[in-house]
Amino acid sequence: MTPARAGHEPPDPDIKNRWSGGFLYFSPNRNGARDWKVARPSRKPAMCERIEFLPRRPSVPCTYPGCPNVAVAGGRCAEHKRATVRRPDGRSSAALGYGYEWQKIRAAFLRQCPQCEWCGAEATEADHIVPLSKGGTHSFDNLRALCKSCHSKRTRQG
Repeated sequence: MTPARAGHEPPDPDIKNRWSGGFLYFSPNRNGARDWKVARPSRKPAMCERIEFLPRRPSVPCTYPGCPNVAVAGGRCAEHKRATVRRPDGRSSAALGYGYEWQKIRAAFLRQCPQCEWCGAEATEADHIVPLSKGGTHSFDNLRALCKSCHSKRTRQG
């Protein structure tokens, strides 16, 4: 690597910290002036005056309290990776009747009934009076607008 000449340093000295792996190079732009550019590791620049390899970001420790291991994805090591919460039967919300059509019905209902029917707060949930699992439908006659806390109470009651 050749030493930098005056005026040949990147305009933003922190550029090396923002890019993980790859190449930082000095190349002519469309106007004929020279510019610093960054390329991903798989795309090594062909025509340029100077290339610097950008090192990868340093590994970070696991965010689990007291764990010294290196984090892989999501801030945790393989040992402390968060478990994915799934329904016991493995069915999706769409399979249970709460797909895209339900989202549209729910939004329209909450626009029409913006206040909680139990406490008067802003409604954020559309509750089925007769649950879908017991033969209820998505019709407005079978829905009531509830806030999050009232809907949680209703769900706990069963």
